[in-house]
Amino acid sequence: MGPAMLIGLAGGLTLIGQMSKGQPPHPRVFLGVFIAGAGVLALAQWSPEVAQKFAGVVLTTSILTSGYDASKGAARALNR
Repeated sequence: MGPAMLIGLAGGLTLIGQMSKGQPPHPRVFLGVFIAGAGVLALAQWSPEVAQKFAGVVLTTSILTSGYDASKGAARALNR
């Protein structure tokens, strides 16, 4: 999985976590995913290993901050 895909997954997880808490998605998440994805793709041209590791850190941070809310929302959606 490429580094830009990991950044996209992190953004999607953040959006799902916000929506499951009943908050509207913030536009800055969309902008941040676009900028971070482009930055990581540019970094991957020179050092793919560093770009992959950085994207992994971003995804891990997203899981730790929004993963619980996203899993609660998914569980609520599946139990309907």
